[in-house]
Amino acid sequence: MANITQILGTDSLSSSRIILNDNFSELNTGLSEIEALLDTANQDLTLTGKISGAELQINNGTLDTLLVTNNQVVHNVESKVSANLLIEKGIVKKTAASSATSGIISMPVINEYEESTYFIDATAPLAASPILLNAGVEGREVTFIPVGGSVLFDVTNISGYTTDINVNDGRSITLRCYNSIWYVISNNS
Repeated sequence: MANITQILGTDSLSSSRIILNDNFSELNTGLSEIEALLDTANQDLTLTGKISGAELQINNGTLDTLLVTNNQVVHNVESKVSANLLIEKGIVKKTAASSATSGIISMPVINEYEESTYFIDATAPLAASPILLNAGVEGREVTFIPVGGSVLFDVTNISGYTTDINVNDGRSITLRCYNSIWYVISNNS
Protein backbone atom coordinates (compact mmCIF):
# COMPACT_ATOMS: atom_id res chain seq x y z
CA MET A 1 0.00 0.00 0.00
CA ALA A 2 1.35 3.42 -0.94
CA ASN A 3 2.29 5.65 1.99
CA ILE A 4 1.25 9.13 0.82
CA THR A 5 2.28 12.22 2.80
CA GLN A 6 -0.37 14.92 2.97
CA ILE A 7 0.48 18.46 1.90
CA LEU A 8 -0.96 20.97 4.31
CA GLY A 9 -2.72 24.16 3.27
CA THR A 10 0.08 26.26 4.75
CA ASP A 11 2.80 24.49 2.68
CA SER A 12 4.15 26.19 -0.39
CA LEU A 13 4.57 24.36 -3.67
CA SER A 14 8.34 24.88 -3.77
CA SER A 15 8.82 23.62 -0.22
CA SER A 16 6.57 20.60 -0.91
CA ARG A 17 8.49 19.45 -3.99
CA ILE A 18 10.26 16.64 -2.07
CA ILE A 19 6.93 15.49 -0.58
CA LEU A 20 5.30 15.51 -4.05
CA ASN A 21 8.18 13.53 -5.55
CA ASP A 22 8.08 11.04 -2.68
CA ASN A 23 4.29 10.66 -3.13
CA PHE A 24 4.68 10.02 -6.87
CA SER A 25 7.42 7.51 -6.13
CA GLU A 26 5.13 5.73 -3.63
CA LEU A 27 2.31 5.65 -6.20
CA ASN A 28 4.65 4.35 -8.90
CA THR A 29 5.90 1.58 -6.57
CA GLY A 30 2.31 0.62 -5.72
CA LEU A 31 1.32 0.52 -9.40
CA SER A 32 4.37 -1.61 -10.20
CA GLU A 33 3.27 -4.11 -7.55
CA ILE A 34 -0.24 -4.23 -9.07
CA GLU A 35 1.22 -4.65 -12.59
CA ALA A 36 3.21 -7.63 -11.31
CA LEU A 37 -0.11 -9.28 -10.39
CA LEU A 38 -2.39 -8.01 -13.15
CA ASP A 39 -1.47 -8.12 -16.82
CA THR A 40 -4.10 -5.73 -18.18
CA ALA A 41 -3.20 -6.40 -21.84
CA ASN A 42 -3.99 -10.13 -21.52
CA GLN A 43 -6.39 -9.76 -18.58
CA ASP A 44 -4.34 -12.22 -16.49
CA LEU A 45 -4.21 -12.12 -12.71
CA THR A 46 -1.37 -14.00 -10.98
CA LEU A 47 -1.63 -14.60 -7.24
CA THR A 48 0.39 -16.69 -4.83
CA GLY A 49 -1.97 -16.14 -1.89
CA LYS A 50 -5.62 -16.92 -1.37
CA ILE A 51 -8.74 -15.40 -2.89
CA SER A 52 -11.56 -14.56 -0.50
CA GLY A 53 -15.09 -13.63 -1.38
CA ALA A 54 -18.75 -14.49 -1.01
CA GLU A 55 -19.08 -15.89 -4.55
CA LEU A 56 -16.94 -16.87 -7.53
CA GLN A 57 -18.53 -16.74 -10.97
CA ILE A 58 -16.82 -17.68 -14.23
CA ASN A 59 -18.98 -17.00 -17.26
CA ASN A 60 -18.11 -17.71 -20.89
CA GLY A 61 -20.47 -15.01 -22.16
CA THR A 62 -23.50 -17.30 -22.34
CA LEU A 63 -23.55 -19.41 -19.20
CA ASP A 64 -21.85 -19.78 -15.85
CA THR A 65 -19.17 -22.38 -16.53
CA LEU A 66 -18.30 -22.30 -12.83
CA LEU A 67 -20.28 -20.83 -9.95
CA VAL A 68 -19.12 -21.19 -6.35
CA THR A 69 -21.38 -19.89 -3.58
CA ASN A 70 -21.40 -20.49 0.16
CA ASN A 71 -23.58 -23.60 -0.27
CA GLN A 72 -22.82 -25.14 -3.69
CA VAL A 73 -20.41 -25.50 -6.58
CA VAL A 74 -22.01 -25.66 -10.01
CA HIS A 75 -19.98 -26.31 -13.14
CA ASN A 76 -21.55 -26.58 -16.54
CA VAL A 77 -18.65 -27.92 -18.58
CA GLU A 78 -16.94 -31.28 -18.78
CA SER A 79 -14.41 -31.63 -16.01
CA LYS A 80 -11.19 -33.62 -15.95
CA VAL A 81 -9.85 -34.95 -12.66
CA SER A 82 -6.22 -36.05 -13.04
CA ALA A 83 -5.78 -37.46 -9.56
CA ASN A 84 -7.88 -39.48 -7.13
CA LEU A 85 -11.29 -38.00 -6.36
CA LEU A 86 -12.23 -38.38 -2.71
CA ILE A 87 -15.97 -38.24 -2.11
CA GLU A 88 -16.83 -38.06 1.57
CA LYS A 89 -20.60 -38.12 1.13
CA GLY A 90 -22.95 -39.86 -1.33
CA ILE A 91 -23.26 -39.39 -5.07
CA VAL A 92 -26.59 -38.34 -6.53
CA LYS A 93 -26.99 -39.44 -10.13
CA LYS A 94 -29.39 -37.71 -12.47
CA THR A 95 -32.23 -39.70 -14.05
CA ALA A 96 -33.57 -39.17 -17.55
CA ALA A 97 -36.26 -36.48 -17.74
CA SER A 98 -38.99 -39.12 -18.17
CA SER A 99 -40.47 -40.18 -14.90
CA ALA A 100 -40.01 -43.63 -13.43
CA THR A 101 -43.66 -44.38 -14.14
CA SER A 102 -43.60 -43.73 -17.90
CA GLY A 103 -40.00 -44.43 -19.00
CA ILE A 104 -38.20 -43.43 -22.20
CA ILE A 105 -39.53 -44.50 -25.59
CA SER A 106 -36.30 -44.15 -27.62
CA MET A 107 -32.67 -44.84 -26.85
CA PRO A 108 -29.96 -42.16 -26.94
CA VAL A 109 -27.93 -41.96 -30.15
CA ILE A 110 -24.18 -42.70 -30.25
CA ASN A 111 -22.25 -40.85 -27.52
CA GLU A 112 -25.38 -39.04 -26.30
CA TYR A 113 -26.06 -40.87 -23.03
CA GLU A 114 -26.34 -37.86 -20.75
CA GLU A 115 -28.05 -39.43 -17.75
CA SER A 116 -26.85 -42.11 -15.37
CA THR A 117 -30.23 -43.87 -15.15
CA TYR A 118 -32.82 -44.53 -17.83
CA PHE A 119 -36.25 -45.99 -17.15
CA ILE A 120 -37.44 -47.82 -20.30
CA ASP A 121 -41.13 -47.97 -21.20
CA ALA A 122 -41.55 -51.71 -21.82
CA THR A 123 -44.83 -51.08 -23.65
CA ALA A 124 -43.32 -48.67 -26.21
CA PRO A 125 -42.30 -49.75 -29.74
CA LEU A 126 -38.69 -49.40 -28.55
CA ALA A 127 -39.12 -52.56 -26.46
CA ALA A 128 -40.97 -54.57 -29.14
CA SER A 129 -37.68 -56.19 -30.21
CA PRO A 130 -34.32 -56.53 -28.46
CA ILE A 131 -32.81 -53.12 -27.73
CA LEU A 132 -29.49 -52.49 -29.45
CA LEU A 133 -27.33 -50.16 -27.37
CA ASN A 134 -25.49 -47.43 -29.25
CA ALA A 135 -21.90 -46.75 -28.20
CA GLY A 136 -21.34 -44.32 -25.39
CA VAL A 137 -18.52 -41.97 -24.48
CA GLU A 138 -15.48 -43.87 -23.22
CA GLY A 139 -16.09 -44.83 -19.58
CA ARG A 140 -19.79 -43.86 -19.54
CA GLU A 141 -21.76 -45.89 -17.02
CA VAL A 142 -25.52 -46.22 -17.42
CA THR A 143 -28.25 -48.09 -15.54
CA PHE A 144 -31.42 -49.22 -17.38
CA ILE A 145 -34.64 -50.07 -15.52
CA PRO A 146 -37.70 -51.44 -17.37
CA VAL A 147 -41.11 -50.05 -16.45
CA GLY A 148 -44.37 -51.89 -17.27
CA GLY A 149 -42.83 -55.21 -18.32
CA SER A 150 -39.53 -56.84 -19.18
CA VAL A 151 -37.21 -55.77 -21.98
CA LEU A 152 -34.56 -57.61 -23.98
CA PHE A 153 -31.13 -56.15 -24.68
CA ASP A 154 -29.41 -57.20 -27.91
CA VAL A 155 -25.91 -58.42 -27.03
CA THR A 156 -24.26 -57.27 -30.28
CA ASN A 157 -22.47 -54.44 -28.43
CA ILE A 158 -22.35 -56.12 -25.00
CA SER A 159 -19.23 -58.07 -24.06
CA GLY A 160 -19.37 -61.60 -22.64
CA TYR A 161 -22.97 -62.50 -23.57
CA THR A 162 -24.10 -64.76 -26.42
CA THR A 163 -27.87 -64.49 -25.99
CA ASP A 164 -30.08 -61.45 -25.49
CA ILE A 165 -30.32 -60.25 -21.90
CA ASN A 166 -33.82 -60.18 -20.41
CA VAL A 167 -34.35 -57.57 -17.67
CA ASN A 168 -37.64 -57.86 -15.78
CA ASP A 169 -39.98 -55.04 -14.76
CA GLY A 170 -38.49 -52.99 -11.92
CA ARG A 171 -35.12 -54.79 -12.13
CA SER A 172 -31.95 -53.22 -13.56
CA ILE A 173 -28.80 -53.65 -15.60
CA THR A 174 -25.79 -51.35 -15.29
CA LEU A 175 -23.21 -51.16 -18.08
CA ARG A 176 -19.99 -49.26 -18.76
CA CYS A 177 -18.73 -48.48 -22.26
CA TYR A 178 -15.13 -48.96 -23.50
CA ASN A 179 -14.09 -48.91 -27.16
CA SER A 180 -17.77 -48.80 -28.25
CA ILE A 181 -18.49 -52.06 -26.35
CA TRP A 182 -20.65 -52.22 -23.23
CA TYR A 183 -19.52 -54.27 -20.24
CA VAL A 184 -22.03 -55.42 -17.62
CA ILE A 185 -21.22 -53.98 -14.21
CA SER A 186 -24.30 -55.43 -12.52
CA ASN A 187 -27.33 -57.35 -13.72
CA ASN A 188 -30.31 -57.62 -11.40
CA SER A 189 -32.65 -59.08 -14.01
